[in-house]
Amino acid sequence: MKIGIAFSGGGIRGAAHLGIAQALYENNIKPSIYTGTSSGAIAATLLALGYSPGKALDKFKKVKSVIDIAYWHIIKGIFTSDKIKGIAKGNRLHKILDDVFDGKSFCNCEDTLAIVATAIVNGEQSVFSNSSVMYPDKINDDHFQWHPLAEKDLSDIVRASCSLPGVYLPYTYEDYEYVDGGITNNLPSDIAYSLGAERVIAIDLGYSGKTRKVGGIQEILSQSIYIMVESIIDDHDYSHGVYLNPEIFDIGSLEISKVNECFERGYEYAIKNMGRIMKALI
Repeated sequence: MKIGIAFSGGGIRGAAHLGIAQALYENNIKPSIYTGTSSGAIAATLLALGYSPGKALDKFKKVKSVIDIAYWHIIKGIFTSDKIKGIAKGNRLHKILDDVFDGKSFCNCEDTLAIVATAIVNGEQSVFSNSSVMYPDKINDDHFQWHPLAEKDLSDIVRASCSLPGVYLPYTYEDYEYVDGGITNNLPSDIAYSLGAERVIAIDLGYSGKTRKVGGIQEILSQSIYIMVESIIDDHDYSHGVYLNPEIFDIGSLEISKVNECFERGYEYAIKNMGRIMKALI
């Protein structure tokens, strides 16, 4: 049976995806299709490249809150008719992602991978994948762009998926500007189905009304986006798989010091729910 796994965004809580993957691997559950958005795209990419969850965690830790202020862009926006599109260029983030992925491209992945970003010009969901085969009727969106890639660097597309609006400048690829994939599909379980998965493990790290008070513009924007797209996640069909949420609401998306705790809590949650997971994959 072909198993897919979908990772939502969630900032540093994305380490919980890797903890859950560790528990799955220990129980001989190895997905062959990985999909992800924002920080979930980082986790999905590392696992699709063949890194163990533990090694992936070491690499994930390198991606910190990298804000390289776009001073010239902001000054131009103040004194000219040019519009301000964000406060950070994202160049440092891009460089770190390239290092984390060892400069590899989609063709280097051992498993099927799909990353979601959002085309800002028309608001369409944009799916980038190393697979040329997909079933559009499985996607919960009538308007989307499909980009089957092979040679494109993974850091380019993951940078696009992580471009939080208002914080990072949109990422330009082939004349289109892209921002955070969470705006259009924060939990791309339907994308995993469209790539041929028969069962999908959908891991949601987002808001459900239990979070603490948030602070800082990046965290406020992240939380705002999740609230807006929560109904989309609720509309997804999880009947041919399992929906998981380790409920890590007490850790902010930028609390770098708690990355190990996120991994451990994801692992413990998966172990506790392993019976339910295995039953859903029958």
